[in-house]
Amino acid sequence: MNNELAIFRYHGDTVRVVRDEQGEPWWVAKDVAESLGYIWNGAPRVAHVPEEWRGVTSVVTHSGVQEMITLSEQGLYFFLGRSDKAAALPMQKWVAGEVLPFIRKTGSYSLVPQTLPDALRAYAKEIELRVEVQSKLAIAAPKAEFYDVVTGGDSVCRIGTLAKILDMGMINAKGQFESLGPNNLFRFLRDEGVLIKHAPQWNHPYSTQVDAGHFRMIESKRLDPEDNRLYYTTVVLPKGQAYIRNLLLAAGYVHRSNVVSQELAVTV
Repeated sequence: MNNELAIFRYHGDTVRVVRDEQGEPWWVAKDVAESLGYIWNGAPRVAHVPEEWRGVTSVVTHSGVQEMITLSEQGLYFFLGRSDKAAALPMQKWVAGEVLPFIRKTGSYSLVPQTLPDALRAYAKEIELRVEVQSKLAIAAPKAEFYDVVTGGDSVCRIGTLAKILDMGMINAKGQFESLGPNNLFRFLRDEGVLIKHAPQWNHPYSTQVDAGHFRMIESKRLDPEDNRLYYTTVVLPKGQAYIRNLLLAAGYVHRSNVVSQELAVTV
């Protein structure tokens, strides 16, 4: 997808749409579901939508570029048609009768301003958003050269999982290998100024790290209906995996495999 973002307002709710290379709209599933009154619980909420009508794409948010589940036009209609919410039919009429005709005619959608100052503010806001989207996507786009310890061309993982993948550590005074481990990796990254040390963003990457393409923040909500707060899961992108490995090597950490190889060489 080319990640051209359009923002809609439906009864006070924000609904985001990303257009693909063919100009076809893909709707952010979280926004659609919450506009209907559902509690967003991630992929299970739209698991009944046929796979070819579901996708995942990068969307610029206040927390940086995030991977979000999207629905094609067919997927949106399927989701609305299967919904038991009273708002589903009005939303379907709004999409078919107002939004899609605007998108296909003008390539964008916005509320019609009533005054000249409103029009100027709306225009300035649209330009600012487009510049922000394009600049952040340009930063996040480059892919790093991967190392053998990080498998998969487009692999992402959590920080704790990366500690196990890298399998790095220090040699203690007895000449024994001591694994770094997930907790120590978090501590190391905080000390290196990669992760935030203080609440409420404890262990979140700094925005500079997100902008550099090292991490991505994925938003989610708890299943508890009383809890309306947003929570974020940090995943490490391939470029970030290589970056963290280099930081560890520079700090004197080694791979377990290297230690084993050296021990075998001494034994032989």
